[in-house]
Amino acid sequence: NLTEPISFMIPATIAFETLAGFSRQFIDHSSFDPFRQWVLNDDLINKVLINTLFYHVKDPNDLNYRPYHVVRYSRIENSLVALVVLFGQITFSVFMAFEPDWSLLPSEDLLDIYLIYDIRKKELYPKKAPGQIFDEGTMYLKGVYDLANYELRIKSNLE
Repeated sequence: NLTEPISFMIPATIAFETLAGFSRQFIDHSSFDPFRQWVLNDDLINKVLINTLFYHVKDPNDLNYRPYHVVRYSRIENSLVALVVLFGQITFSVFMAFEPDWSLLPSEDLLDIYLIYDIRKKELYPKKAPGQIFDEGTMYLKGVYDLANYELRIKSNLE
């Protein structure tokens, strides 16, 4: 129901399960423990960090929902962040892990491409995005990395 707020659990689970489809060994690394526990246990207190970004429209009735979802994984500093776009329109940036074991990633080619899931055909297509879309996605991913870095530093100082 798109008239209700979208739970952060949806894009977080999409980011996690899509990556698991490429490499279960990679996401089994301990650096994913905080994120994995949050996704699997629905424990909002221990969430890592997710930031919602929505394309600005004057009237919600003007939204043009498209028949696809998109996931992009990027390495920012030494962290893994994901961009999840639902229906080609609703954008989430998801912080997944500080310092994962990059040697377990099956291919660096999984980074910075747009994995497009065609809802009608139920197929996944890797695509390179035009420069403007790529740059905008990078801005969102860098923003969520900076926020996660800040939030986790504050938590570690309090404990």
